[in-house]
Amino acid sequence: MRGSLLRSCGITAALVVLSASLPSQSVSAATIDGQFDKTGPIGSGSVFNLPVLGRGGVPASGVGSVALNVTVTGPSSASFATVWPTGQPRPNASNLNFAAGQTVPNMVIVPVGAGGQVSIFNETGTTDVLVDVLGWFPIGASFTGLTPARLLDSRTPSGGTVDGAFNGIGQLSGGTVFDLPVAGRGGVPASGAGSVALNVTVARPSATSFLSVWPTGQPRPNASNLNFTPGQTVPNMVIVPIGADGRISLFNETGSTDVLVDVLGWFPVGPSFTGLTPGRLLDTRVPSGGTVDGESNGIGQIGGGTTLNLKVSGRGGVPASGAGSVALNVTVARPSQAGFLTVWPSGQQRPNASNLNFTPGQTVANMVIVPIGTGGAISIFNETGSTDVLVDVLGWFPTSSSFTGLTPARLLDSRKPLPPPAATPPATTPPATTPPPSSSCSPAYPTVCIPPPPPDLNCGDIPHRRFTVRSPDPHNFDADGNGIGCESG
Repeated sequence: MRGSLLRSCGITAALVVLSASLPSQSVSAATIDGQFDKTGPIGSGSVFNLPVLGRGGVPASGVGSVALNVTVTGPSSASFATVWPTGQPRPNASNLNFAAGQTVPNMVIVPVGAGGQVSIFNETGTTDVLVDVLGWFPIGASFTGLTPARLLDSRTPSGGTVDGAFNGIGQLSGGTVFDLPVAGRGGVPASGAGSVALNVTVARPSATSFLSVWPTGQPRPNASNLNFTPGQTVPNMVIVPIGADGRISLFNETGSTDVLVDVLGWFPVGPSFTGLTPGRLLDTRVPSGGTVDGESNGIGQIGGGTTLNLKVSGRGGVPASGAGSVALNVTVARPSQAGFLTVWPSGQQRPNASNLNFTPGQTVANMVIVPIGTGGAISIFNETGSTDVLVDVLGWFPTSSSFTGLTPARLLDSRKPLPPPAATPPATTPPATTPPPSSSCSPAYPTVCIPPPPPDLNCGDIPHRRFTVRSPDPHNFDADGNGIGCESG
């Protein structure tokens, strides 16, 4: 490991392929074709095989890999979920890590397996799962998807890596850079690979911090891929160009943390994908940390129910023309309320999907791949409250057959509608009774005989309950003013 004296860049964003995480509704929304809707949670140690071919804009043939946004919600216990091609052995890797009750999304690129399906495994407890498709890669040279393989596990003891290297090496300290070899490991060729798709996870961090990933040999960018607080386990997908000596660099700002890296696939050197050293395109914060060109800088928070159109073409290394989709890291910071954020191509209808879910005060990042829309822009919608948003560009796909980006479409929503709340019986007026005639009965209590004061009485002094009270109420038996006296006790 080598030290770094570079200044902290503050809150930055994680990679997003137009990902769809859980909108804030609690009842299942329909899937794009009505299939695999309300299927019920995935149980402990269970595998669910989900068909993806021929659904949501993915063709029935010719597809090598799919870009998905996978969200867990309402888990009964701490666990992890793994996604891999059906028919292959389940790998020693994970895509999402979560605690009981959390809602956690993450983007996944996974090869299509047997029967046109992908497999989803939940380790412990039960959890609902939502899957949205964001795009697809053809069979061929544009992207090689792999069964996930672990390249780094700093934990001691470690769960093991694919080749035994970089296993149990200890935590990454604050202010430290670690250069990880990726070329020639886990299915990535020793030469000819331009960028890699990774799942990066931090575990057991000692302090609030962020992690940045970039190509070795380049200056550390004003960007980050994961944001976390002490004790959290946080995953995020990253697409990063391979740097000097076939390596990528990882930087932890503060404290110490374990880091795990799984490789999901690779892009060849060439025009199918152009990976960039991350460049900031949006920072709404005031004061702002700055954007790559000074545009969309310090513009203030995005309000609830508001859409911001952000120009991406011609900025941060994305060409002004010829780019079909962009890979972004999107981060929310200092949200005032629980809500969600959705990213989609400008000019299209906002989809039934979201990319980030958050609670008040959280800093949450996710990777997004999104087609470029009208005017070279993408649209960002904030559901509720107000929040700062940061966007970093990680690379771009050409307008060609290398990647087909889609407006997100839901393929799985396991949530079942919540049972209706138990009906509250309406308040009933006690049946009228005729009290014994007496000149000593107060007319304020016509169905029972209670003498007027003095003395002043309370409910403990009389045997009657739930009787009619008329104004004035000389003994104050009707404390809530609903016309019924001594309702309890």
